[in-house]
Amino acid sequence: MSLASKTARSLIGMALQHDEDDDAYWECVTALRQYRGRDQGSWLRRHAQSRNWRMRTLVVNILCQLAMPGAKLPHQAAEVELAKEMLGRGLRDSHWRVNEASLFGLGHREFPEYLPQMLAFLDSSRATLRHGLAFALGRYPQPEAAEALLRLMQDEARDVRNWATFGLASLSEQDGPAIRDGLLAASGDADPEIRGEALIGLARRGDERVRERVMQELQGEFHGSWAIDAAAALADQGFLPALEALKTHPEILADGYFSSVLADAIAACARGGND
Repeated sequence: MSLASKTARSLIGMALQHDEDDDAYWECVTALRQYRGRDQGSWLRRHAQSRNWRMRTLVVNILCQLAMPGAKLPHQAAEVELAKEMLGRGLRDSHWRVNEASLFGLGHREFPEYLPQMLAFLDSSRATLRHGLAFALGRYPQPEAAEALLRLMQDEARDVRNWATFGLASLSEQDGPAIRDGLLAASGDADPEIRGEALIGLARRGDERVRERVMQELQGEFHGSWAIDAAAALADQGFLPALEALKTHPEILADGYFSSVLADAIAACARGGND
């Protein structure tokens, strides 16, 4: 179904007929982000004050990726300011679903001035709000963002721990003993993806303590490419036998992406030095 010819009113009505878990909802959101009517700002502001929390959530979901950097759209500066205004309002909204949309939205576009308001959700009883916070914080270079991620890496909810670990390990450039110790602890998580993200974070930071754990993952059950990526970041020839052994693994052979990652890791380690 083509949505390009639909009016903003039609797209809004169609979006509100679907749950946020439905692809059809996000297809409408994408079309609304591309809608170029002159009255765009006015109707977004108007609907942001709706009594219907689903309408307010829709506005946030439209704005969080509207006129992103690099997009060849007119009025980008004005739209960024509109997004900033609406995301801040969404954090203050009385409905948690609007708060949730704003937290995730602030992971797409960073407004550091909202960091104190974002961190107010750190101890929320709703895992989905802590998830949204974890999703966002990896893009914020402030020390308090890293401190919050370290706490979220210990969350009882798997998705919260996963995004917090990924954010600190791969999105954040922050480093230090507390961050490395937190990542080392996460490398022992029961979830293989969380373990793998932590390994990558430690390898990126050149932490020597991670080598043994990377080797254990390479030689253990195959869960994904995280340990391979970590080995590539360490660029150590000591990993070559384990990496070469993975060439014949059925899951590697069946997936071109895994094969490419493995080839890159072998090349990186072959260029590297010994322990």
